[in-house]
Amino acid sequence: MRRILIAGCGYGAFGCAYKLAKEGFAVVVFEQASREDLGSDTKVVLPLSALLRCGIPIPPNVDRMDRLDQILEAPDGQGRLRLATVNKNIIGLSERELKTYLLDQCESVGVHFCFDTECLEPMVDRSAVTGLTIKQNNQILSAPGDLLVDCCGADSPLKANLPRYLGVGKLKENQLPQTMFVADGYAAVGASVGMHNPLMHMEVGDVLLAGAGLASTVISIGSQPLTKQALWPYEYNVFKSVFQSNPTKVAVLEFLNRIQNKDMNRLLTGLDIDLSEEKLPLSVVRKLPTLGWILCKNAPELKAIGKQTLRSFLAAKTVPQDYDAVRISLWQMLYENEPIRKGNHEESR
Repeated sequence: MRRILIAGCGYGAFGCAYKLAKEGFAVVVFEQASREDLGSDTKVVLPLSALLRCGIPIPPNVDRMDRLDQILEAPDGQGRLRLATVNKNIIGLSERELKTYLLDQCESVGVHFCFDTECLEPMVDRSAVTGLTIKQNNQILSAPGDLLVDCCGADSPLKANLPRYLGVGKLKENQLPQTMFVADGYAAVGASVGMHNPLMHMEVGDVLLAGAGLASTVISIGSQPLTKQALWPYEYNVFKSVFQSNPTKVAVLEFLNRIQNKDMNRLLTGLDIDLSEEKLPLSVVRKLPTLGWILCKNAPELKAIGKQTLRSFLAAKTVPQDYDAVRISLWQMLYENEPIRKGNHEESR
């Protein structure tokens, strides 16, 4: 029986753990927080289709929403844009409630959770990840495994401590998404690869499905070694199904995220409109001169956003479907401008 180690209790961890455990894998999840401190009171929304596609039962007695309002509000509270999304298959509950439910479902199929455990660094033997070094009860311990799934977030200590020659990229500032997040015996999910950024419209369901997608790839590999070549279909599917979003919408939200609060106030003050309306409201037309002035004022930022958006779009559009070291290196060069090449082991010393 293959042993799968998952570092961190993110949504991708639950999606991956549940599906693998149901297929008979030995799955252990390590989490730094205590069981009682898992999640917050922040309300999250989840499409029921995401749970169904992961094979997870729908929680009973939860609020179902017929309308989800996405609102962009001015910092001073004097104006807002309302983008209404109608969906009859969305549930809403707190992050703590959702994670507790997913935790219970995972335990029901045999997933073992180790709370109050700090994930320190991956164990590496030559060119493969072979396990995880953890700190538990003030003791440094080694946990061997066939695959290490990194769900430790954007500042993952596992990714930071991976030897450069393994080829896993580092998540740079404003780089969405990260290229190359699989290696021999290693795969990353969720915020570890840039899925945490709201500008990419990554929702709970997307991350949950990404974890389940990794599980499907592992299951399809069978008894073969869990190499980066074998795990590559998971990365390809993440780029195609998750990261290939509307580049224009991403660019607009990135711009609004970066401009100063006073400019946001000038743009939104006095507005209370629904952008899902067919006709452009007169109040928006009157704001066009203000928008033009803000665009000119923030021209350097706008240029940088456009460049990054284009690169992200090209990365998702041109990601190689099959693993080929040369093609992937060229793909990384297109997106990162500094491809990761396999070096010698001296670099890791």
